[in-house]
Amino acid sequence: MKSTVRIIPTLLLLIAVPIFGQDDLASLSDEFDNPSTQSNWMRIYQVEQWGADQLEEYDFSGARPGWLRMVPYSSTWYQNWRGVLAFKEVTGDFMVTTHIQPRNRAGTGAPGSQFSLAGIMIRTPRNITPQTWTPGGENYVFLSIGAAGDPGVFQFEVKTTVDSDSNLVYTDANTSEATIRSARLGNYFIMLRRAPEEDWVVHRRYYREDMPQTLQVGMTCYTDWPTGSTFDPYVHNQITITTGNPDLVADFDYYRYARVELPSSLEGVDLLDTSEVSDADLLAFLGDQTQETPTPSATPTQTPTETPTHTNTASATETQTPTPTSTPTFTSTETLTFTQTQTRTSTATPSPSETEMVETPTGTYSTDIDGIPGVDVRDLILFLEIWKSQQAGDD
Repeated sequence: MKSTVRIIPTLLLLIAVPIFGQDDLASLSDEFDNPSTQSNWMRIYQVEQWGADQLEEYDFSGARPGWLRMVPYSSTWYQNWRGVLAFKEVTGDFMVTTHIQPRNRAGTGAPGSQFSLAGIMIRTPRNITPQTWTPGGENYVFLSIGAAGDPGVFQFEVKTTVDSDSNLVYTDANTSEATIRSARLGNYFIMLRRAPEEDWVVHRRYYREDMPQTLQVGMTCYTDWPTGSTFDPYVHNQITITTGNPDLVADFDYYRYARVELPSSLEGVDLLDTSEVSDADLLAFLGDQTQETPTPSATPTQTPTETPTHTNTASATETQTPTPTSTPTFTSTETLTFTQTQTRTSTATPSPSETEMVETPTGTYSTDIDGIPGVDVRDLILFLEIWKSQQAGDD
């Protein structure tokens, strides 16, 4: 039994390292290859008891195997308007990554209705129902791809909303699909994008000290601002709008959660200050090349669910047409910078990634030791109990 004393600590160390080193958020990820995972996602309209589903189609691996398809009715996220969100709650720092192909309903190109996009949303939870809802309570950031102010043109949109005061920027995407990523680092939120076969780019940086430790993190989509904005937000939020010109089919290839840690060299540094923290500094731990870069995909085959009636007459410099209820203020430009009183923001200059980070896959309770596969922790615990009882007997 004395030889066992030397074996136990070594065995325990070898098994404990993979267990405690695994990513505690990895189990939240979804590759969308199993329809049964749909029940793992929460929907905002259900959690807040709005009663009206703003998705015409919410399909896990059915219409397109291995993909999640979202087809929204006319709906939007802006100021007090609340749209689609399928999410999971995450506490602390994190990084989420997804690959999205947005299309018009005909499946032939970019959406043809203003502000028809899909992407990553990070939102402060609201403990409300329609009966207790009050305006001024929306707080979130998101990055999405689709068609923003220029119908028929693939674009990125980023938005930060503080107490329902929304500020947005959209730029031409120059790609029909993209991998996008959002990371939380304390009060900082970093938005990244990557076109197929290209490097990661830091798209936008935000500072949001108002957002709590636990947030709703998930997938959003929205379409047809001209129709949705004609409804009062309170009405819009609790009805399904079956009229208008919704024109978005959003396919998500996967949605991956991972824990992320700010390097010690960047602790206490203002991550919005590009003179102190370059894009390359951020990409050194937020960008990666270990995850295979998707190659450009063929346009997915789909049966049109509605024939768009919108004609694309917008130009690349056109701003949004005012509507009866609200007029968003924004400008479409590749070099736009802006400020706001509620949040500090910073634009980012694209730069190639340098050092890359490896995402930890979901772990198990077993490992291989000296060529012996599948050592189970529960077996180890049982072995320890037997050993302790034998030691007590020897004493």
